Amino acid sequence: MLEFWYSQRCTRQMKLFAVIAACLIITFSSQIFKLSPAFTGISLGIGLLMHVLYSVMPAQAGTGIQKWRHFAQKIPYLLLIVLFSCLPRTGSWTEMLMQILQCIGFCAIGLFLVSIYENRAKRFE
Repeated sequence: MLEFWYSQRCTRQMKLFAVIAACLIITFSSQIFKLSPAFTGISLGIGLLMHVLYSVMPAQAGTGIQKWRHFAQKIPYLLLIVLFSCLPRTGSWTEMLMQILQCIGFCAIGLFLVSIYENRAKRFE
């Protein structure tokens, strides 16, 4: 997914659609159960970490760096799973699902904001 997001095939319109869809999912799920600000911030941080690990790590095939890069890019997903396990337990499974959707949505928003800002067209040269 990240390779498509950072490729030339993913147009500005696709990125805009993805951001709008993530915002709609967050808005819909927050009407059922609101995620606490701490979990929101952690989710945004995981999205930022996902971008940093993908863009900073060099992509050199056949070296030890490639193996480390493959492992390091899995860290945000593991952190997201740990975050899911730390969410407050509620009585309803729908409320828990809405919390998980919000965590994934805020993680995506964190990734989208940083990656779109970094790759934006420069105004001055």
